[in-house]
Amino acid sequence: DLATSVGWTEPQWRKLSYVINRESRCGIRAFNKSDPNGGSRGLMQINGYWCKPAKYNPTGWLQAKGILQTCDDLYNPEVNLRAGLAMWNYSQDRNGCGWSPWATRCN
Repeated sequence: DLATSVGWTEPQWRKLSYVINRESRCGIRAFNKSDPNGGSRGLMQINGYWCKPAKYNPTGWLQAKGILQTCDDLYNPEVNLRAGLAMWNYSQDRNGCGWSPWATRCN
């Protein structure tokens, strides 16, 4: 229900469930400190690349989108799912494969 409330669609549920299970074993406090981009956080294991300040996004990409304020907000399941959907949409628009940030096939 939470995924639907933030915008994930029914056709995406199966792959979304797979990604969440593979990435965090459904653990909302999951943290992968070995991720070279500042660690990966939460259900979808979103890495720091998306929430750390960068040249073109001085506050962070997800902050610029108004989705969160700090990387630690990714431990909130609703924020994590919103952030994941924003990343999915970006990847889908940019390269035709919304699942590529999670190294998952689109077909």
